[in-house]
Amino acid sequence: MDCIVIRGLKCELQIGVEEVERQYSQICRVDLEVMLDLKPAGAADSVEQTVDYALLCRQVHDIGKARAYHLVEAFAEAVAGVVLAHERVRQVRVFVEKTPLPLQGKLQSVGVQIERGK
Repeated sequence: MDCIVIRGLKCELQIGVEEVERQYSQICRVDLEVMLDLKPAGAADSVEQTVDYALLCRQVHDIGKARAYHLVEAFAEAVAGVVLAHERVRQVRVFVEKTPLPLQGKLQSVGVQIERGK
């Protein structure tokens, strides 16, 4: 299976289990691996034969702004759902990494990776 890879998409959202975390916008990094057949797009040199990755990035940003999340897992599931809604997509791997607020100690980041398919 072919793959569109998007790395380091930064999304600002309200996320966290603790109320104090959700009072501030935080930056999450999102990586996507979108599996689909890229042969038709390569042969036609046409964005209509693939998934527009600029559109995917906008949709991920919109998901982050749509609501507050308690869990990184919930945000990752929402991202997977919007990617899988594209007709050509067969499978997606989503990695979300959150840099915790300074009040949470000496932790660099936390993250989840999920893989979903049709």
